[in-house]
Amino acid sequence: QLFHFYQHPNSSRKPILFEPKQGHLYDFHFNNHGFVNLVARASRYESWGPTIVDDLIPIVNVTKLIQPHVLFLHWHVKRFNPGHVIWEDILAPFLTMVRLGEYKHKQAVLMEYKNFPPVDSKFRKLYNELVPSYAAKVVSLDEYMHSFPTPLVCFKNVMAGGGTAMFSLDREHFTHGKERMLYDYRNAILIHHGVDLSQPPTSHRIVLVNKTETNRESTRGIRNLLEVERFLRQTYPQIKIDVINWKGMAFRDQMHELHSTTVLITPCGGVSSTVPFLPKGAHAIIMDYYVNKAAYIPGEMWKVEHAHVLFMHWYVSFNPGHIIWEDIASNYFAMVRLNEYDRNAVLLEYRHYPNKGDKFYQMYENLVPAFAGKVDSLDHYTNNFSSSLVCFQTLVVGGAKLVFSIDNESYTHGKERLLYDYRTAILQYHGVNVSHLPFRHRIVLVNKTRALHRSLHAITNLIEVKEFIYLAYPKIQLDVIDWSKYTFTQQMHELYKTTILITPCGDISTIIP
Repeated sequence: QLFHFYQHPNSSRKPILFEPKQGHLYDFHFNNHGFVNLVARASRYESWGPTIVDDLIPIVNVTKLIQPHVLFLHWHVKRFNPGHVIWEDILAPFLTMVRLGEYKHKQAVLMEYKNFPPVDSKFRKLYNELVPSYAAKVVSLDEYMHSFPTPLVCFKNVMAGGGTAMFSLDREHFTHGKERMLYDYRNAILIHHGVDLSQPPTSHRIVLVNKTETNRESTRGIRNLLEVERFLRQTYPQIKIDVINWKGMAFRDQMHELHSTTVLITPCGGVSSTVPFLPKGAHAIIMDYYVNKAAYIPGEMWKVEHAHVLFMHWYVSFNPGHIIWEDIASNYFAMVRLNEYDRNAVLLEYRHYPNKGDKFYQMYENLVPAFAGKVDSLDHYTNNFSSSLVCFQTLVVGGAKLVFSIDNESYTHGKERLLYDYRTAILQYHGVNVSHLPFRHRIVLVNKTRALHRSLHAITNLIEVKEFIYLAYPKIQLDVIDWSKYTFTQQMHELYKTTILITPCGDISTIIP
């Protein structure tokens, strides 16, 4: 199917995309491929981009669709693996909608661009178990388009892209920041299948997964299954132990079995891809003693990590951008990503805690209360207790990444919602009503011509720019602002009343969000 992106025939040529390494882009195709991938493991043949048409949007013989639509592709391989379908193919549309701020529960239509699986295939059956948990339906793009009586279909909102390989260590950084979204996706599936998340198991239950009946050499099955079962029953006679073969069991039943399990012992591979559906606090043991030697594939593993790191600010000359979006933001990200967000959390700086009254400390005071209880020096905080030992029930930190570096850009993928919520928390803490948007245009021109040293960015022709705006837009309010004369709270309010901000680059522009 051919997608058209209409732009007014008399409009001036404007960039439609920005890509950090390519700069401004004037087309949805570049370097011989579309601007987004539709599948996690894509080549240029699985990329996509609409064709630009310099014309008015057709209004005759057109079907208009209001609900959100998402284009995607599943990894088109012969060998069915539930892990790739659950955590890549069907997860991708969910991530796309959430990251773009367009998620509407059970309203979206997922459209598979090509290779839509047959009704009786394992792929399609698993689609039917997953998609209804967060979307209205999944369809073949061709069949869907042909179901309308008109030759043209106009989408109010169509989304594409966002698929990343989840089971590749070299791409692990693309999953950083997506923990909360993965957790919400997992919850939606469990809830859809009738699992009560508020009712975790009250007694231990060990499940041993039986996959010894393998049809091909590379299939992973526990070689000494009977020996393991015998050991468990002898060692834990009072604990319920079940040996389960997932094959033939309905997906809904699998969800309920998993959520009533506290310890799961399973081989690696597709059979273990349902581990995340275990209840909170459960444990999984991934065995690697397989029936077939061919099952041992170098480099394939499940990686489990635990973070136990304290935060530190970048100990250099003061730059508000690094403090706002790296030093302090990393604490918020860490709590949310680990599902341990606590509005009363205490942030502990490991060393180099700023002196009271300096710019670092003042910025801490402007940011931390927006999402946490307080910030303190680790030494000062622990020395305040009367005992020699301090036991933390939950110690969550780490996750700091360079935000202002193209080389590390992949680490910000998936954090769009986190960044937006962090930004909103700061605005609301400083008294900004985020539901009240400006109802008329206002241009703000930032004055930073009084540079203290040559490396500071400032607009050289500030007066000329000011005069041009006055002449070109006499009816629009224009304010020239020097941020150094405003408190942080005042800056937040001034920014939220602004529709066009003209600013030099550098630290002064870090409050644009």
